Amino acid sequence: MIKAIDWRFRPPFGSFIGGAVWPEDTTVTMQDCLREMDETGIAVGVVPFRKGMDNEDIGRLVRAYPGRFEVLCHIDPWDGPKALEDIERYVVRGPACGIILEPGQIHIQKPMKADDGLLYPIYEKCQRERILVTITFGGMMCAGLEYYAPENLDRVARDFPEMKLVVSHGGWPHALELVHIAWAHPNVYISPDCYLIEDVPGSEIYVKAANSPRIQQQILFGSVYPAPLKLAYDSYVRQLNPQAQRRVLYENAARLLGLPLNG
Repeated sequence: MIKAIDWRFRPPFGSFIGGAVWPEDTTVTMQDCLREMDETGIAVGVVPFRKGMDNEDIGRLVRAYPGRFEVLCHIDPWDGPKALEDIERYVVRGPACGIILEPGQIHIQKPMKADDGLLYPIYEKCQRERILVTITFGGMMCAGLEYYAPENLDRVARDFPEMKLVVSHGGWPHALELVHIAWAHPNVYISPDCYLIEDVPGSEIYVKAANSPRIQQQILFGSVYPAPLKLAYDSYVRQLNPQAQRRVLYENAARLLGLPLNG
């Protein structure tokens, strides 16, 4: 079994329960979740928080299950100065491994594009302090497809070349354009998540990119758990060559997180 780090993993914990991901009456426990991770080979789950969740759960989760989860603190650009204060509190001085932004999603007060000026102070702080940034960019939960215009993300990558930027959902349906951006900008990483699974239109573009040595070290695995974990894992393994399996499933994310490559 090939060990994996899952870049989009939502456990049945704290303020995840009762929201859009886990219903209030779920019978799935954290013990069930950890058992499923072990059975599938998921060594670490990278947990993205979302607007409306309790950021205090970040510390509770990593303390309760040491070594099993890395957590991304949700930052809302509409929060003004509080956005930068939250980065300081939960990332610089706290337990989060980085931040997650969801500017084009339906979850924040008002959607914005990835290169909106309100986001630039956040990008500036993260580049200056070497803070890892994940941006949800792609998928079905957007306020409108214009919020996933690839040229906006390309502009961010050009303006902040030293900021490590993970693109969760891989910009789908703009798979080919995201491959171009990652090829042009070595600070950009693509996490296609469920959009690399075989039956998704355009998934073959992510697969070809992952199997190519050109940007193979910039592709990450993500399952969008609690979507079927084994389905995503098996799909990645089936479609990737042996070198890509090792890098995409574990090594690329381990480097970003500062974890041992053979850990």
